[in-house]
Amino acid sequence: MMMTIELEINGMSCEHCVQTVTKALLGVAGVTEAVVSLAEKRATVTAGEEVKVGDLVAAVEEAGYEAKAVLTPGPFPSADLGRGEKGNLTPGPSPDDGRGEKGNGN
Repeated sequence: MMMTIELEINGMSCEHCVQTVTKALLGVAGVTEAVVSLAEKRATVTAGEEVKVGDLVAAVEEAGYEAKAVLTPGPFPSADLGRGEKGNLTPGPSPDDGRGEKGNGN
């Protein structure tokens, strides 16, 4: 199962920085896609379940930038983020199935 991981990236100032961060993230085993936005200071990473957020953060830091996980609140299982962190990762679409049922007893 693939999951989407959001990272906040600090220290980027140009398109070359974006390319460097993208290359660093794609270098992590299990990562299949990395989309980095200079304007938003974010990276959206698609990866297999075996990838730990700590590994992604370490790769970005080794490239010379700061990174931290953007945790998404929701009823998703707690995931091992690496480096002793815990948080929710978004494995797919929102749990709202479009029928408006959100556990209100109806």
